Amino acid sequence: MSSSPPLLPVHPSPLSPLPRPSLTPFSSSPSIPHPFLLFPVHPSPLSPLPRPSLTPFSSSPSIPHPFLLFPVHPSPLSPLPRPSLTPFSSSLRPSLTPFSSSRLLSSYKDAFEDFKEKSKKHRHYKPILIANVNNCWNFRDYLEKNMAEKDDSKASILSTLSDIENTVFEVLLQQLFAQLKPIYKKFTENKWDSSNEIMNEIIKTTSKHISDFRTLKDPSYHAIVEKIHARLVKEYIVRLLKRKVSLKTAAQQQNLAQSISKNAADLEAFCTSHGSQATWLNSALPKLAEIIRLQDLGAIKIEVATLAKVYPDIRKRHLEAFLHIKANLSRSELKSILGYLADSTASTPPRAPLFSSINVS
Repeated sequence: MSSSPPLLPVHPSPLSPLPRPSLTPFSSSPSIPHPFLLFPVHPSPLSPLPRPSLTPFSSSPSIPHPFLLFPVHPSPLSPLPRPSLTPFSSSLRPSLTPFSSSRLLSSYKDAFEDFKEKSKKHRHYKPILIANVNNCWNFRDYLEKNMAEKDDSKASILSTLSDIENTVFEVLLQQLFAQLKPIYKKFTENKWDSSNEIMNEIIKTTSKHISDFRTLKDPSYHAIVEKIHARLVKEYIVRLLKRKVSLKTAAQQQNLAQSISKNAADLEAFCTSHGSQATWLNSALPKLAEIIRLQDLGAIKIEVATLAKVYPDIRKRHLEAFLHIKANLSRSELKSILGYLADSTASTPPRAPLFSSINVS
């Protein structure tokens, strides 16, 4: 018989130092105070607690759900006695209905937002954020398995979980992206001289941060690595569109194309080795490098059309800024290429935004 996860009482102030409350079953009319935090049944990599002893329900030999709701303790990472879970009788067992799930998640999201904004100096701030992402995945997995597709509230609940996860990803990546920005500026400041050294610095900086995310469950880990991969490619393209480099000879353009191709290969190898599955990003920089290398107008148009087919969110303003690098193009040639782009980019929706998130001044 399928059953709902046991819901255990929670204190309304997750940040106040209180003794850990005892865990007892709800009465026949349980109410769920909030805010609260979700903690997985399996021991968190952040917690020294042994796996809690779970007494099975009287009507079921095992607990089928991937998560439990534990009361909030002032320091969920500190060693605590193992909780003893008193079994629910079949008449006392609370039901996790779609309505209660939605209300529960709404309260959880509010409590999480409060923690995110007010507890940035908490010494375990980042690990707690990661633990909450893992719990969102547990909840999503449970809903996918137990809630009917036609249930109107399912999409809303899953959307709320995604909102929480994306919020955490943004917070976790803020420091990395702030550190990378001045490094990327070196490409244009040095006009792509020593570009290999700059890319090595980018990879080294990113690698230090990725290691912090290894405690994420696989789906969440792959998601955050894909966001990193997309940001690394995007920031490189941003530097190419800054109109800071203008090369008049074919030899100069070929040298730059080789540097970009080498940087692209290193970037792809790094992201792939760390689990990125965003293969759709891998051709962006090589295709831009090929446009720089080519000198025949017809060949350039073909490559532009290929680029637009793979990345249909590229627009004239992006291509015009990029072609500033090829200073040997005449006005008529430039106009012809830009017109070809307009013809080849119909209203095809992009698989994921790349160029559309880049502002061109």
